[in-house]
Amino acid sequence: MALIAVCSAKGSPGVTVTCLACTLSWTRRLILAECDPAGGDLAAGYLREVALGDHGLARLTAAVHRGRLAQELWHQLVDLAPGPGTAMTRLVLPGLAGPAQATGLSASWGRLAALLQSLDQATPGYDVLADCGRLAAAHPPEPVLAAADAVLLVLRPTLPSIRAAAAALAGLTHRGAGPLGLVVVGDGGYTAREIALELR
Repeated sequence: MALIAVCSAKGSPGVTVTCLACTLSWTRRLILAECDPAGGDLAAGYLREVALGDHGLARLTAAVHRGRLAQELWHQLVDLAPGPGTAMTRLVLPGLAGPAQATGLSASWGRLAALLQSLDQATPGYDVLADCGRLAAAHPPEPVLAAADAVLLVLRPTLPSIRAAAAALAGLTHRGAGPLGLVVVGDGGYTAREIALELR
């Protein structure tokens, strides 16, 4: 089981939608963690009719300071498939309400990354998809990207998106991110094969 970080270089090529699609079709137990410092989108979209209360990433900041991060995480997760036979197989950690909340998380990303990475050893174990949003955002979750077993960069098959992806890949490689992959979303003037060859 693995921690997989999903991000984009710029714009909104579909990181959250990609993560959600993977979550709903994953074959093993999975937690989707919205780690986008610009704020989560699921609460306003897919989860808009789910009563989230105060559940989510912002609540974990206080838990870090109290040394109760591992225990509190399970209280902040929302079950996407609560029915018989599927309960606790698709979980989501709702993201921040907005970028202002990311300031308080800056010192907590490291501990959160270590916890997410360790969930494959839980009983039962979970894979984790971390929606890290745009790499250019303020207060990025660098420790999550560094701890990931794989980092997927979502891009569109357009020249501006490919150029931004090239710079982002160079930065991720320089910072020692794990194995890197591309997720090509939408239509454009280039095939996935052409993009893969161009970005090596």
